[in-house]
Amino acid sequence: MRQFLSILLILLAAGLPVRADEPADTIQSVISAQVEALRANDLTAAFAYASPFIQSKFGTPENFGRIVATGYPVILRPAGYDMLGLVDTSGGPVQNVMFQDRGGRLFEAAYQMQMVDGVWRINGVVLRAYPGVGS
Repeated sequence: MRQFLSILLILLAAGLPVRADEPADTIQSVISAQVEALRANDLTAAFAYASPFIQSKFGTPENFGRIVATGYPVILRPAGYDMLGLVDTSGGPVQNVMFQDRGGRLFEAAYQMQMVDGVWRINGVVLRAYPGVGS
């Protein structure tokens, strides 16, 4: 898993702006739909936005929900979030999203996207906090 995250971070650093024909609105809609499903505690719907790789790794919506709750609590219950830049990497598009937790702290999440049967799915998320920002 660490190797995957390291590779994803390298790809993000080398990312180029996405081509104008890239479906940014669609990608952002998928991420927003998953965040809203998590907010509503609809783990089945949230899990459906994950790629087959993520689904096979976690197995069930409940396992997926536990991982999000422990590793990504700001995504589970954000005070707010905003879409940032979309970059094209050799591993596919990566959508950056700024999250704010209920304590005012800011986090950036890099969502790696994958096209599966003509539908964008979330294939991984790298989350990092902005030190010293917020309370």
